[in-house]
Amino acid sequence: MAAIREVGADIDNKCGKCGDGAHVIVSITNGRIGKVECKQCGNQHRHRLTDAEKQMKPSKRASRRTAPPEPEGPLVEPDLSRPIRPYQKSEVYAVGDRIDHQSFGTGIIERVMSPSKVQVYFPDGQKMLLQGRNT
Repeated sequence: MAAIREVGADIDNKCGKCGDGAHVIVSITNGRIGKVECKQCGNQHRHRLTDAEKQMKPSKRASRRTAPPEPEGPLVEPDLSRPIRPYQKSEVYAVGDRIDHQSFGTGIIERVMSPSKVQVYFPDGQKMLLQGRNT
């Protein structure tokens, strides 16, 4: 059962000044302990997370690096009435077109992001490719 955390409640937290562990909660903001005061020396400082609290808190760095899950299939159905075209960045594509990319294999145009970019579904994942470029 979790301990009740409110201003004035006792909490264990290491003091950086004297090293004592007995503290009192001084402030709480948005449900999180803000400042604590050491009972030994009176030093006020930010609440230092315990090892258990650190493990429960999601890492900001990890969440930035985590890619969104890849879809299990293309967002659109391929247009089977049109042949598979070899990918060239100078060509212009439409949603549903099938392309053959020399590195990624056969893909389906899912979205036209801009006149110069398309989102393509490949079995290994989505890619952004250029289109309509003459250079």
